[in-house]
Amino acid sequence: MPAQPSAAPAVAAVVGRQGVGKTLFVLRFAQWCGMSRLLVSSGSRASGDEAWVELDPADAVSRLVGSQGPTTRQLQHLEVQWRHAKRWVRIRLSDTVGLTDGIHPDPQLRQAMAESLGAVLESPVVLHVLDGAEVARRPQRLLDEDDMDFQLARYGERRRGYAVIVNKLDLPGGKRGLDAVRQAWPRRIVLGTSAVEGWGFARVRRFVERFV
Repeated sequence: MPAQPSAAPAVAAVVGRQGVGKTLFVLRFAQWCGMSRLLVSSGSRASGDEAWVELDPADAVSRLVGSQGPTTRQLQHLEVQWRHAKRWVRIRLSDTVGLTDGIHPDPQLRQAMAESLGAVLESPVVLHVLDGAEVARRPQRLLDEDDMDFQLARYGERRRGYAVIVNKLDLPGGKRGLDAVRQAWPRRIVLGTSAVEGWGFARVRRFVERFV
């Protein structure tokens, strides 16, 4: 890992439903940016209970990503940096808890979701992650005003630093989901990725560089 620049990191919130691949996206993006060791935290700086742990990328995936969700039960953060032209870009990626429609029955997750939405409101960059394969199965919900993703997209339309990340394009139907999002939400920036296969990150990084 290169020496830390002195400036405080900018913040980018990664938000979306449970199971869309937010945590794997964050970890693979950091690795793609050249981070050989990952500093991951959980807890809150404001409350003083934030704890950092340094992980090898493979260990981070093993510990933080699971097939039985929700795996992320509290807001966690990852610091990433790279060289851009003559300056360092340093960001703090906020890996938020997966959101749901309606009120979740688990009080711990309800609190974590509220903290996650707070992180979205405070972040200059918001990356809204969708599961492309799932969108392809139910494209009609992109225009459902009661749907959580529609509400996030409507909020993002008023934000300069907002982009939609259609993930899981490696799965059958994923690219059809990407096309559906671009058609349904034409005024948003929509980028496609596969966190599993590790591609699509160059455009994401260029987008982030515009706002930090």
